[in-house]
Amino acid sequence: MKPKTMQQLFRLTTEGMLPVFLEIEHADLEDGVIRIVNAPTDLEYNGETYRAASFKFTPPEMRDGKYGNATLTISCITQEVIEVIRTLQSRATATAVAAFAFDDEGVLEIDPIEEFTFVLTNVTWSGVYATWQMIFDDRMSVVVPVDIMTALSCPGCAT
Repeated sequence: MKPKTMQQLFRLTTEGMLPVFLEIEHADLEDGVIRIVNAPTDLEYNGETYRAASFKFTPPEMRDGKYGNATLTISCITQEVIEVIRTLQSRATATAVAAFAFDDEGVLEIDPIEEFTFVLTNVTWSGVYATWQMIFDDRMSVVVPVDIMTALSCPGCAT
């Protein structure tokens, strides 16, 4: 974290906020992506505009050295986002960036704290909100012996 962010966090009072920037990616989406933030107004982050939305991101817990699932709950107030996601025929990928944002002499400073990437699955609906289970993709962290995964047996994995 930046030194100015650390100063803000250690103050007794701060006007900073903890937004979560959510990017949902899928080939069937217009422009391939939806960007929303749980903040009262739209925010700019990494050169992209994130639309204000009402949602809750519950980060995963680490158990036995592995990440569990996270949960994304979007309010039906954000009906447009729910409608778009609901029409998808396959799973979308979601990246959530938890950040600290504060006003630094008239300029909004946004400092990322942690980033998670998940696959959206297992949706439940109610009249008030939609909830997705977000499964952490750890397939790339599997260690496979070199005598089993060779250039001949798995050409796509050859370097």
